[in-house]
Amino acid sequence: YTAEARSAGIEGAVTLEIVIAEDGKVLRAKPVGKKLGMGLDEAAARTYKAKRFKPSIGPQGKPIVVKYYERVRFVLN
Repeated sequence: YTAEARSAGIEGAVTLEIVIAEDGKVLRAKPVGKKLGMGLDEAAARTYKAKRFKPSIGPQGKPIVVKYYERVRFVLN
């Protein structure tokens, strides 16, 4: 959460398009669709860019590049 969004009471979800390389590194994480604003879209993308994933294995048994969409929810407690 960004301080600005928290103080404004913003809640909602951001959809990220994430591309993962053969080695599990995130090549791209970008918000798509409706934006929440107040820095939440960028915060979600930054968080996923820092992650490492287990590589996906293709039909020939070798690691492949994968693109998928992840929904990130922001909920105030």
